[in-house]
Amino acid sequence: MAFFKSTLNVDEFYQLIDEETKSNGTTAQVNNIEILDFTLTEKNIENIHFSNTSWTNINAENKTFNNVVFQDCSFKNVNFRNSTLINVVFKNCDLKNVVLNNSTIKNLRFESSKLISTDTNVKNSYRELVADKIKFDKSELKNINFFDSKAEFYFNNSKLDDVTGMGLKSGSALYFNNVNAFDIDFSSSNLSTLEVKNSTIKNSKANGCTIGTLLLEDSKLDFPIGFGKSYETVIAKNAGSVLVAGTPTKKINISSCPKDTRVVSFGGDAFDSVEIEGCNASEIKFYRSTGRYVSIENADVYMLDFSSSNIEHLKLNNVNIRTELYYDNTNIKKLEATNISFEDGLEHTREGSNIEIKADK
Repeated sequence: MAFFKSTLNVDEFYQLIDEETKSNGTTAQVNNIEILDFTLTEKNIENIHFSNTSWTNINAENKTFNNVVFQDCSFKNVNFRNSTLINVVFKNCDLKNVVLNNSTIKNLRFESSKLISTDTNVKNSYRELVADKIKFDKSELKNINFFDSKAEFYFNNSKLDDVTGMGLKSGSALYFNNVNAFDIDFSSSNLSTLEVKNSTIKNSKANGCTIGTLLLEDSKLDFPIGFGKSYETVIAKNAGSVLVAGTPTKKINISSCPKDTRVVSFGGDAFDSVEIEGCNASEIKFYRSTGRYVSIENADVYMLDFSSSNIEHLKLNNVNIRTELYYDNTNIKKLEATNISFEDGLEHTREGSNIEIKADK
């Protein structure tokens, strides 16, 4: 390394990169430097591995970063707006008040890194991105906004607090795996996939979304997945309470509800099919719903309610109903009911209904 001081000006920075590129061949190694208070002058930075570098008050707007790794680096008040990032990795980095708005991205990864916005002026600093995949692994995000972006976002083994992605555009997707999230909002988004596995998400919402496949597995959500524009498929496995209300949905499959499941509820819109298997819920409710097929099997519920619904084919098998059964003003064209049991004292009403559900003797 030609420079023995750690703090470089812009000319020294580019000279160091040139020297390291010549001496190392395909990938330059740039270590243990600090750059601050200047604007990057050259268009491209590529094939560089930065290690233990500090970037402060740097303007990197309209630049291209190609095949770049940042490892053990810190960034404060760095502007990457309108830049292009291709095969860029941040490993064990701290990014504070970094701006990435309107950038074009291909294969961006954050590993064991922290992204935080403390300045309200830059809270929206990751918005309007156009990307294929952005991956976060073992990372923390706080006060980050991906508003109006188009990307597939992968969050693995990470923590999210006050992360917003409202208005994600068609072609976007969200994948959460082993994530602890609080106060996230991806409302009004158009998603091919929303997948939540082994995660806990609290005080959050995703209202007004159009979603292709929504998968909830071994997760806890304290907010409804309903109130969307439309869903193609909803799959919930061991996911606790599920509310699909006010959202036209084609296929819904719910299985293995945990014992503390409070309510599985549908209402207000048409669906093609709903299949519920192995649920021990306080309530399973279809209120003013219209659908082609409903199947409930191997369930133990306190309340089962089909009030004011129209269902072409209802199949109930091995279902125990403990306290309440309602299907007033309900029309069901075909009923299959086998291995049905009622607890003593069941409140059972069916006024205005064309069918009767009976317990097997």
